[in-house]
Amino acid sequence: MIKKFLLVFTVTLSVFCVPLWAAPIKYDAPLISDLAIRFTRDYNPRTEWGAVFFEFTLKIPGSVRNAKDYYDNTRTRWWADMEAQYSAGPSSWKNCGITNSGWFDEGRRISLMVADTIDAGSFVKFRLRFFGNDENGSEWQSPWSNEIYVNEPARSNNSSWATDILVEAGALGLIPNILEGADMTMPVTREEFCELAVLLFEKVTGETPDAASPNPFTDTVNPQVLKAYGIGVTAGTSATTFSPSIPINREQCAVMLFNAIRAMAQNSGYSVTDIDDYPDQEDISPWALDAAKYMKKTGIITGDQNGNFMPKPVTDAQIASGYGMAAREQAVTMALKAYNVMR
Repeated sequence: MIKKFLLVFTVTLSVFCVPLWAAPIKYDAPLISDLAIRFTRDYNPRTEWGAVFFEFTLKIPGSVRNAKDYYDNTRTRWWADMEAQYSAGPSSWKNCGITNSGWFDEGRRISLMVADTIDAGSFVKFRLRFFGNDENGSEWQSPWSNEIYVNEPARSNNSSWATDILVEAGALGLIPNILEGADMTMPVTREEFCELAVLLFEKVTGETPDAASPNPFTDTVNPQVLKAYGIGVTAGTSATTFSPSIPINREQCAVMLFNAIRAMAQNSGYSVTDIDDYPDQEDISPWALDAAKYMKKTGIITGDQNGNFMPKPVTDAQIASGYGMAAREQAVTMALKAYNVMR
């Protein structure tokens, strides 16, 4: 049983006093690192319940420190502080409040206490930015810092381009348990993609679909697959088989996502008559064409630099190279884009 912890967020960050008439003044983003979560019982083992603290190291950009020093020296009215945000599990960003408590030395370890209830093992991400007013009362703010994480879902491998996408999808709760610890560069299977599609449906609608009963398949009892069948995401590979371990190609991904989207918003318009043909449209199966064009229309699935959809491998060379197939990280990317479109 996962314990819940009440968090009361006290932010001990920074204030500075200065204005903005001297040029150039820059406010670069802070840099944060080494995020850790500490519980009251970490400090007092006899305490079973209590507050939760975020601890991290703060690096202040030279541009911001120079601005503060300049305005301190000119004794011109100006103030600045920091705003902190965090996200626990699939929740969106939440404000941790603001602070007004002095300037920190470089590299100081900062401890924040949060006002919220979270699971001890939740995936948590965290960020900061500077904000304030100049001597004329005009508001300003810096870019957000880098994001740092605790309890990031385990993955054995992924491409560098996919890291931020996987982190964002994980924070939104869009990565199913079946992919925990998986090599994300490997091909996604029909079972895995069905789980992605069902999780997408649940996160967007807030509903949990019923698993189909009786089970029409002889080769799976996975309830997520049966939910996918129940809402029309998949019809299986035959009347009695689902073929869970078969890798899925791009046009099959498009059809499953298209079916899931239509299940989420049944009364929306899905016309694709105004969408240009793909250069390789002759390779797209007729039953997948509307789905492929809808993916182009919404930007959920994009083609190559020449606009080809790359629906599936057709030649022996394409089959050997994996052309037209979808990796797990690409499938998660599709699900995340679909989530953003539907939200």
